[in-house]
Amino acid sequence: MARTDDMPSNSPLTGRVLLDSESNFFIKDVNFPESYVVVEKSVQNKDAYTPQAIGTEHPTRTTYFLYEESVSDIGNGIFEIDSKYAVVPPTSYTFEVIQLPYVKFWGLAVIGGGGISIGTSYLSTFLNVQSTADLHNFSAEGFTDTKEKSGTINAACRVKTVFTSIDLVNRKDGNIDLSFPVSTSPESVGDGAYNCGYFGNSANPVTNVSIDTEQTFTFTAANPSPKVQISSSVYAGNIFMQKTYEIIGTVKV
Repeated sequence: MARTDDMPSNSPLTGRVLLDSESNFFIKDVNFPESYVVVEKSVQNKDAYTPQAIGTEHPTRTTYFLYEESVSDIGNGIFEIDSKYAVVPPTSYTFEVIQLPYVKFWGLAVIGGGGISIGTSYLSTFLNVQSTADLHNFSAEGFTDTKEKSGTINAACRVKTVFTSIDLVNRKDGNIDLSFPVSTSPESVGDGAYNCGYFGNSANPVTNVSIDTEQTFTFTAANPSPKVQISSSVYAGNIFMQKTYEIIGTVKV
């Protein structure tokens, strides 16, 4: 490791002088055990200093990318520079409880012709939908009486997080190629496409019961629900994180 008082007096420090390539090493996010950060320390004349571009590779740890740079004035016209480089963490799983909307629809079918005779009542229950108006292609024809109950329910979800390093040029021009596959299938599970709509109880429809009848959605880690939520955000610098949520527990509505 170099020291600033070891520098020759005729050295103008117009370029950066590395003091310590690994001045600190830590975990950036405790939720992701392999979210390592290495800090590089260097010095340079203040009037010659130009920040490095976010996303620059570490000179020796090429899987690490610069996400933050800070400077401190140590006198004599010199900046001390701390450059933080984060590794792209591997795919990771965590767990969260989120609130999901649900709707229960009850419809009474009748048979016409002469006197009206009551036929059968049908009860269907759906998760991840706000109201029956959101149920595309839903038909209420044939029901003379309908009821609806809706609300939100807590659901235990397994959250899969995938990390991706984005090129600085694409960060600026918006041409970021993150994968957001969407499926209209109610059986979009595992690593399949995200299901952006509702999905129904496997017992639908239940006949001749009231709308207050409890219905159960059962999912496990081996047999999760369709993806119920997806999100993307910046993790560090040009490293993005994308999350998908699947229910892995029992939900009763």
